[in-house]
Amino acid sequence: MLIITNKDCDTVDKLLKKYKKKFGFKFLISAQGRSPEEIKSVLEKRLRRSRHQEQLAAKEALAEIAIKLFLFQ
Repeated sequence: MLIITNKDCDTVDKLLKKYKKKFGFKFLISAQGRSPEEIKSVLEKRLRRSRHQEQLAAKEALAEIAIKLFLFQ
């Protein structure tokens, strides 16, 4: 069972707001099979990227999500 604490939720919420403010778009990640800790870690790393790097990462994440949706529908 996956347990997420209120502190974890608050931390990720703050990081997501920081991400949106920095890049101007929402954080995208294919969350399937990833733990909350892994998602938080990826988010923290991606916050250190340039806007251009993150645009490429967001496109890759969107493609990964679309492929999974197509394959597992």
